[in-house]
Amino acid sequence: MSDRPAARRGAPLPREHGAWVMLYAPLLTGLVVYPVGWFMSLLLAVLATSAFFAQNALGLLLRGRGDGRTWRWLAACGALVGVSAAAYWGAGHARVLWLGLPAALLFSWQALQRRLTRRQIDHSLANELITVPILGLGAPAAHIISAGQMTPGALLPSVAFSLYFAGSVFFVKMLIGAIHDPAPAPLRWRRGGATLLYHGFILLALLAGIGGLDNGRILIPGLIGFLPVVARTLFMWWRLSGVPPSLRRVGFIEVGIALWFSIWIGVFLTHWERMG
Repeated sequence: MSDRPAARRGAPLPREHGAWVMLYAPLLTGLVVYPVGWFMSLLLAVLATSAFFAQNALGLLLRGRGDGRTWRWLAACGALVGVSAAAYWGAGHARVLWLGLPAALLFSWQALQRRLTRRQIDHSLANELITVPILGLGAPAAHIISAGQMTPGALLPSVAFSLYFAGSVFFVKMLIGAIHDPAPAPLRWRRGGATLLYHGFILLALLAGIGGLDNGRILIPGLIGFLPVVARTLFMWWRLSGVPPSLRRVGFIEVGIALWFSIWIGVFLTHWERMG
């Protein structure tokens, strides 16, 4: 009797759907807002995507879960990263490559953790919060390419998306923690207090900026983008002691809210650029 053939592995794509949104929402927003040009936009998308795929393939190999296809995938993605970086260097945009330094440091540390723990994903709160601004480097990269230099303006999209997606991390942790909490109701403050306070602080900061700054009205698009975030947080916080929600449904809602937020942050960034 012949041995049963081994199942073919698919392409080693990252399975963390939230990470895909955290990568592409800032990247696409930056490419829409800042005049980068189609070729530089393509290079940036290729560079970010290849690095994202490469770190996932490397993690599988370090855990002994890869095969020949994983090695080929890693080699191809690594080559694309190298070619894209060389193209930026040759085009006079070497400054943007400095953004790769914190990404390389984070991914190296995560690779070591994967090797030691044999786990593909570290779901700790600290690791996810550190990863958020790294995945969102696409928007500041687009700003640097457009401006031809590093300016404080590159921090704006980074701060905006980091604050938003950090809130998403708190939100999902709140839901998962409530689902697995064996303690009796109510769970609102025990599992959701930090999440509610975090979003409330950002909302108050936006309102204070709109009312107190000379050009505070420029923050109105940011407020419009953030209001659905506050609404979904309040709604799910109130339901923590009820029937647990479907995490799949929550995931689809999060994608929609991220799209809404990206659009309005794009409006804010566009107005900011015109003021500058």
